[in-house]
Amino acid sequence: LSPILDEAYRYLDEVPRTANGAVVHWGEPRFFAGDDEVWVDSAFMVGMFLLSEYARTEDRALLDESIAQYWAFSELCRDDEDALYRHAWDEGD
Repeated sequence: LSPILDEAYRYLDEVPRTANGAVVHWGEPRFFAGDDEVWVDSAFMVGMFLLSEYARTEDRALLDESIAQYWAFSELCRDDEDALYRHAWDEGD
């Protein structure tokens, strides 16, 4: 793989996650340790990477992880009353 893809896969292997598995936005622990925010920005970026890699490799695990991230982010960021997404969710809120 390319160095960029290698780094993206490493990041996804090591990034902190919420209790339901959503990728934490400030996932680089050496800079933002203890920050358990989930942002829809990450849902987009992580999802696009996983879907692009699924299209390239046909590895079903990548598609499954993309779907899992969608549901995890939806559970945390979608408002129950109007079904719209909040920009962010913070475990401390």
